Amino acid sequence: MTRNAPPDIGLKIKALRNEHKLTLDQLAKKSGVSKSMLSQIERGLTNPTLATVWSLTQSLGINIANLLVEATTEDEKGRYLE
Repeated sequence: MTRNAPPDIGLKIKALRNEHKLTLDQLAKKSGVSKSMLSQIERGLTNPTLATVWSLTQSLGINIANLLVEATTEDEKGRYLE
């Protein structure tokens, strides 16, 4: 049995933050997640808790499930790699 790698939540958060034209500081203030923690999450240096992911998704106006699914189209894959 092969395990799939977990979705890259940090990369998706960064792409969504950029789509919303928010700086790290702005999203940090909006979500209550510290700027340094947000930066570490986006760079893949730390794994966020469920509570942190919840705060970020609520601040970005998206469903938490959107972060947990893998990109299925080339367009979606490219969207998270910008």
